[in-house]
Amino acid sequence: MSKIIVSWLYYSYANILFNINALRKLHFFYIHRRVKFIGSRGLVIGNNSLIGDNSWININNPSKGTLKIGCNCCIGMDNFITVGGDISIGDYFLSGKNCSLISSSHDVDDPCKPYLKTGTTFNHKISIGSNVFFGFGVTVIGNVSIGSGSVIGACSVVTKSIPDYSMAVGNPAKIIKRYSFKKKQWVSINDYDSQDVEPKINIKFDRGFYHPTAALRKNKNVY
Repeated sequence: MSKIIVSWLYYSYANILFNINALRKLHFFYIHRRVKFIGSRGLVIGNNSLIGDNSWININNPSKGTLKIGCNCCIGMDNFITVGGDISIGDYFLSGKNCSLISSSHDVDDPCKPYLKTGTTFNHKISIGSNVFFGFGVTVIGNVSIGSGSVIGACSVVTKSIPDYSMAVGNPAKIIKRYSFKKKQWVSINDYDSQDVEPKINIKFDRGFYHPTAALRKNKNVY
């Protein structure tokens, strides 16, 4: 009983400090109360970002892999993120409904052992750049990176890395267009000039990041 009381007092105190600090620095993020978390201590989230209704964040082992969400991001409704190795999401990310990021799977090396008990993998990482848009139902699987300024079409499955300023669709996702800064428009991959200069996205804003475990204690779906 004493451990429960001490734990409750600690997280109540941490939550009060968190709210005071957020108001003082005008830093905010929003996580819907129906979002389910496993391993929430492995989450780092940026200022002015949100995680939508009914999403599920599964961080299998925070000591081996974490989830970092940048500033001004919008994780859509019913998204699923399972973390083996690190997953990092850049600033101004936007995902539609039913998107998935999967950097962890069950260990299937030995088919004579029940996959239910073999544990999960931690050797894959997912990196997403700044200002990336996922349409409805996009899935990203395995050890891949998606460059800044890219767009992934609805229901696409990304299994290989996508360079900056690319538009990709399909299962598996293939690049169909690149953005031309000379022509200032999206062009077919066949018409893209590889010498086209690609400027780095430079969006300035206050960079506040949080480990929001204390603020999530009111959510009954946090583990």
